[in-house]
Amino acid sequence: MKNEYRGILLVAASTFAVTLFIDGATRSSLDKISPFFSLLLLLAVISIGILFDIIGTAVISANESSFHAMAAKQVPAASQAIKLVKNADKVANFCNDLVGDIAGTLSGAIGAIVASSLGEPVLITLMAPLVSTLTVGGKALGKRPAIKYADRIIYQVASVLAWWERIFQRGKNRQRSKGSIG
Repeated sequence: MKNEYRGILLVAASTFAVTLFIDGATRSSLDKISPFFSLLLLLAVISIGILFDIIGTAVISANESSFHAMAAKQVPAASQAIKLVKNADKVANFCNDLVGDIAGTLSGAIGAIVASSLGEPVLITLMAPLVSTLTVGGKALGKRPAIKYADRIIYQVASVLAWWERIFQRGKNRQRSKGSIG
């Protein structure tokens, strides 16, 4: 139980630090770019929140046994999919809460900055409802496919993770070979 609270505290502290860093970087960057690119950034942040919500929902709905069958056939990324599903609570917390909430907070802040920079009172009034509508609506639209195609989604995520691991493994192997005498 003590480790559980430690994990929750770590997630909370990480959320604070990441949000503080990203928010600061975003605010200073938005002053230097056009409203069009600011709007693109806003849509990208909303999309990231929706994507991670879909992944978080899918991991809870995925069927672990299908990935065991894939692993028995030595299908690439099956072991990563099994790890994701076995840790569904942590993965869902990371995707839905950490990434999703940060994306929601940032999209609200970016929306306010964009609306203020445009200076139109109507836009300033409508930006928060527009951002929340896109976010909530996008997440709602993603729920059914996330549940229906959970195994496919998780396999795709596992494939990306496997690719990522291979990239970093190659880098580690190169560093080791450069450092060894031979």
